Amino acid sequence: MQGLKLDSAKAALETTRLSVKEIAAALHFYDEFHFSKLFKQRYGISPREYRRNLLY
Repeated sequence: MQGLKLDSAKAALETTRLSVKEIAAALHFYDEFHFSKLFKQRYGISPREYRRNLLY
């Protein structure tokens, strides 16, 4: 289940302008810090860095 939520968050980072906080809340993570930690564990990069890298 957590993997699906993280995959959905990754897609949201790629396709929306929602903030990391808004994405974490929409997917029912405990808070944005918990979400960021789990995202980095799975993808090796923070959500903010991931989105920043999409621009280049």
